[in-house]
Amino acid sequence: MKTYFSILVLLMAATVPAIAGGGSEPEPTTEQAAQTASTRTFDVGEALQFSTPAEYEAATGNRIGSFSQAPMLDGMGLPPVEERLPLAPAVVQPVEEIGQYGGTWERVFLGPSDTSNMGRINAESVVRWSTEANDIVPNVLEGWQELENGRVFVFELREGMRWSDGAPFTADDLLFWFEDVVSNPDVGRFPSWFTVDGERGTMTKVDDYTVRIEFPAPYGYFIRILAYRGDGMLYPMHYLSQFHADYADADELAAAVSEAGLDEWFQLFDDREDQWTNPDRPTLGPWVPRQDRSATRLIMERNPYFWKVDVEGNQLPYIDEIAFNLAESDEVAT
Repeated sequence: MKTYFSILVLLMAATVPAIAGGGSEPEPTTEQAAQTASTRTFDVGEALQFSTPAEYEAATGNRIGSFSQAPMLDGMGLPPVEERLPLAPAVVQPVEEIGQYGGTWERVFLGPSDTSNMGRINAESVVRWSTEANDIVPNVLEGWQELENGRVFVFELREGMRWSDGAPFTADDLLFWFEDVVSNPDVGRFPSWFTVDGERGTMTKVDDYTVRIEFPAPYGYFIRILAYRGDGMLYPMHYLSQFHADYADADELAAAVSEAGLDEWFQLFDDREDQWTNPDRPTLGPWVPRQDRSATRLIMERNPYFWKVDVEGNQLPYIDEIAFNLAESDEVAT
């Protein structure tokens, strides 16, 4: 039970929002921050996530020499774990101890509408609150730059990072979300949190792993909002473009819409985008649904391309699968 509690805290840390502010303590100078990073020790009970192995080594003096995978993945014909991880995976220090691979996490859910129950375990945002809930740190992003007094943001993606089906995650995926989803009135609604004084921000691709976002005026709160909203920016272009009128063959798309019993292409797009109605939709989360949400026992299996490791180089997550068992009421769930 002790180990599983450690695993729970370890894997939930990326999605828990801050419940208290950071206070009025002044931020350390660059020199102070560097000194703190070079001398810091870690207490039992403290879970930390480092953006890269290099950051982990700089903070602790320890180096991750190699990577390993869960026994469940052996013999599945997958590329070596080193090729499934990004060049710089995120590094997580467990709360108490290194976990052991295997097992099923048994849970309950209340039916098809209980998607937040499933989603909060599997959601990964572009940035996240620190474990101490007093700062924003990289997550899906390897890092970012804030320029021109918070008017411009440059996102740095993890080179070699992949979706759960093995396809590369690149700047094109973020641009697909911005240009073809929220900027297309047939598909989505442009988010108010991507505007300043009613004027929209812009997003442009710098290269395959760099995106530049500009606002008409400084927007210093933007990164904090992304710790809450940033999971909604992650759309797999290579998969979803086959259901989008701007990319798909018109006749093939019309046939798919008809076969699904729908009237418009954007209805099909919306259905295929939802991983809880469409388990084929690739994800960046630690587990991948294997049934849709109408199942009475919904199984989620480990993502073989998940982009986080622990401090010994073990690819996360530790638990092989999660099983959501249907409960007929709150009382039954309790």
